[in-house]
Parts: sequence; structure tokens; C-alpha cells
Amino acid sequence: MASFDIKSELDHHELTNAVDQANRILQNRFDFKGTGAEFSISEKQIDLSANEEFQIHQMSPLLNESLAKRGIDLKSLKPEKFKFLEDRPNKP
Repeated sequence: MASFDIKSELDHHELTNAVDQANRILQNRFDFKGTGAEFSISEKQIDLSANEEFQIHQMSPLLNESLAKRGIDLKSLKPEKFKFLEDRPNKP
């Protein structure tokens, strides 16, 4: 009897490339210049940092587009609620 296994893995290299690409797009956008908004990646999560909540809402589609272009299935993302950091240092 034939059998097969399905294996689903996330390509961390492509994930890093997608986050880097999203950061480059963000830095070149006029409405984000000098705001300190950025994407950062840790072991199991991607953080979106911005001064205002509406900027986070604008950043999310940028990240999704970069991930999709790199072949990362958006269903692998698990969006969480916003966490507001009061003492977030502003970057120059």
C-alpha cells in the first residue's frame, strides 16, 4: 500500500528577505520618512513598530505583499492584537 507524508516548513531565509524588502519599501515611502516605523523579526514573530496605530494598518499590507512575492503563504501568519509601548525610543 502506497503512502506519503506531507511536510510543511517555513523558509526562514525567504522570510528574512521579505522583511528586509518590506523595510526598504517602508523607508522609501514619503509618508513614513522620519517616523521610525519598521519591521523586525525574531525567532517566531514579526513585529511592526510605529508611532501611530494608523501607520501599523498601512504597514500590514506592505508586509503581506513582500511575503507573498517571496512565496510565503499568508495563512502561516497568526496576527495578534496590538500592543502599545509607551516608552518606545524614537529613532532618528
